Amino acid sequence: MHCGASYPRIEEHEIALPSCPASRLRDTLGGMDCLDTCPVTDKAQQDAIIDAAIKAAYLDPRSPTSLRAIAEMLPGWIKADHKRVGRRLERLTATGALPQLPKTLGRDGKRRRFRRMYPVTVPEDFTPQVKLIAGDALSELRRLPFKSVDCCVTSPPYYLQEDYNDDRQVGQEETPEEYIERLVQVFGEVRRLLKRHGTVWINIGDTQPKIWDQVLKHPERTPALGFYSQENPEVADWETKWAVEHGISFFVYCWYRNGQGGPVKMRFGSAIHDALLKSRYVSKMKFAIMWENQARGTAGVSNEADLMENLLPFWTESYFRHPSYLKIDNKPLLFIYRPEFLVQDLGGVDQVRAALDKMRVACRKAGFDGLYILGEYRGLDPNHLKLMKQLGLDYTFAYCWHVQGSPKPEQAIAAQLDYIDRTRRMGILPEVVTVSQGWSGWQDEGSIWKIPPAQYKELLEKAKAVIRTFPATELGSKMLLLDNWNEWSEGHYLAPHREYGFGYLDAVREVFSDAPKDHVDLLPRDVGMGPYDQAYRRQGGPRK
Repeated sequence: MHCGASYPRIEEHEIALPSCPASRLRDTLGGMDCLDTCPVTDKAQQDAIIDAAIKAAYLDPRSPTSLRAIAEMLPGWIKADHKRVGRRLERLTATGALPQLPKTLGRDGKRRRFRRMYPVTVPEDFTPQVKLIAGDALSELRRLPFKSVDCCVTSPPYYLQEDYNDDRQVGQEETPEEYIERLVQVFGEVRRLLKRHGTVWINIGDTQPKIWDQVLKHPERTPALGFYSQENPEVADWETKWAVEHGISFFVYCWYRNGQGGPVKMRFGSAIHDALLKSRYVSKMKFAIMWENQARGTAGVSNEADLMENLLPFWTESYFRHPSYLKIDNKPLLFIYRPEFLVQDLGGVDQVRAALDKMRVACRKAGFDGLYILGEYRGLDPNHLKLMKQLGLDYTFAYCWHVQGSPKPEQAIAAQLDYIDRTRRMGILPEVVTVSQGWSGWQDEGSIWKIPPAQYKELLEKAKAVIRTFPATELGSKMLLLDNWNEWSEGHYLAPHREYGFGYLDAVREVFSDAPKDHVDLLPRDVGMGPYDQAYRRQGGPRK
């Protein structure tokens, strides 16, 4: 029995085999359901039930191996311990209802009965009973009868270690406290099912969130905020302050759906809902969302109705109508990661295009002048760009640039400018330009590179010159996407940190702001605020 990850409910499969002692007892007495709901108070009738259990155990090779085990097989309202069962066994053998059991000499010299009540040869055609149950662990445990389990062995999913793409799963809770509460619910049911001498074996790891594992390997990336909790409104205030003071006017938040085909549920939504929208400075800059449409069957939509009746209304009321949501020409901006996955979700290219047009119409009915929809793509395949155009996307953008070959800074700069230029010259779909600061991947895999602040400033200046050549009517002439604010584990980040401090933000300020170069950057400790790593410490993280 596995008490861990949840999976979609499927049909139970049971192999019909010779009855076991418990089932014989049920057959003898007219069904265990009757025993559970109709307690017998007459002692003689209770003794008859005990006798039936002893006989069922005596006649079956898979019988319990002790008087205690037979006692535990009985309904709970029969106050029968091993001594009472033993007395009934003595009576049955004395009256000839059962043959006298063999005895053996114990270490203390007293004669004792064998623990197995009678030697039985197992038939050659005997097959053990097997029952496989696949479903949600908590739901399936609740279906099993009281005190029916001898042993439970389980390894629950570790906290924030594996995502099984199931909205009922354990291990992806927002906080460690919620994770523990889920486990308590499961093991509460396990305790209900265990027999008196039953055991439970749990294999679980005391893990730290994966988001900081790479930073522990690369301490130069340590944020100025420490290993902070993204749900803290003060964290959002500091990020807004630093961004605005250095010429950054909006954030694009990764937005994750957690289960499609019904009312909207989110994963990792605390940075927006608990921090940004509750922060003091939420009105000081703009924000937008990037729909992370990557986890198939979980993060997308089940059909057009799901998109139009669940997802879009949620976005409209929760974000688009917010005064701080990014709107240009009175049109909200919606960024989509893996827009091509909508082809399968909605049934075809034409269906995606029709659905996106309906989204724009719905936004106009909601009081906007439409909706800008931008699709993520970081390659140079013209066929893919043509597909994006056929889907009805307004613009293409890159979340980041994967420059191959672990390039030196000057090579990484040249490669990005080449990607931008070649995308533009293909003329298939207008682009909103992205520039990347670096890359390492979650496990230092593949190409690894980083552009220091001084050379990053050169990249910004060249990118600024490029977007000035775009038509004034295009979004690409009005904004530049900076990759990335805080992808600490993947190695691309601009926020203040140990190695370069405010170096990257100062480069942005000098290129895109007319504010004086000389200025003072404050940290929380400078004004007696913070720290913001209490949650990480509770999870066992280092305190220094």
